[in-house]
Amino acid sequence: MSKEYYATNKERIREYQRAHYLKKRVAWLLNNPKPPPMTREEQKRRLAANTARWRAAHPEGVERANALYKVRLENDTGFRARKNALRRRSYELNHDQEIGKGRLYREQDRERLREGYRRYDQENAAKRQAYKDSHKEEQRAYRAAYHRLHPEVARMAWMRRDALKRNAFVEDVSREAIIIRDKRRCGICGRTVAQKDVSFDHIIPLSLGGGHSMKNVRLTHLRCNKSRGAHPKKLAAQLRMV
Repeated sequence: MSKEYYATNKERIREYQRAHYLKKRVAWLLNNPKPPPMTREEQKRRLAANTARWRAAHPEGVERANALYKVRLENDTGFRARKNALRRRSYELNHDQEIGKGRLYREQDRERLREGYRRYDQENAAKRQAYKDSHKEEQRAYRAAYHRLHPEVARMAWMRRDALKRNAFVEDVSREAIIIRDKRRCGICGRTVAQKDVSFDHIIPLSLGGGHSMKNVRLTHLRCNKSRGAHPKKLAAQLRMV
């Protein structure tokens, strides 16, 4: 096709090209029907799969992107505030799912997380100590408020700390696992334990040679736990009830 012919018949040629394209497009659509639209969950799964494939194929790009993200997060206060707001909003909208995902993640990667925490503490010991020294009252008030809201967490932490001080046997003890195992029944009186009355007790007290383990920790009412004590005669009677 010469330039002169195209110049004199430009509109007619374009009209033919448009009609020819539409004809081919219609034929293709008839032979290839459009799939139904994906749901939100399907879109998320597809995006996650594509992201995982890209990250596996470009490890250097992932490291470079993570480094740039950390630098921007540290230096750009506006960007940091927007990211924090998005995280809070997502957590509020998906509260139960986020808690479940966090619990599953901690259970599956317990040793790796502990190693990461230990390494961070060693690398930032001075920084952490300086922060603690400058925020003593704030941290004390936060811990007190948290322990008032979650007395069972405070009780379990105190039991573990006491066992370590006594050089007793210590292993990881899951509050949720004990509640499920004991079917929410008090190990002392046998009645159902409401959430506000949850407490935990060493079956064989630490003072009498017991350890802090799943086998030696049971669910109790707070009032039953306080009234029990570690008297040998009471202990013998309660062990006969177990």
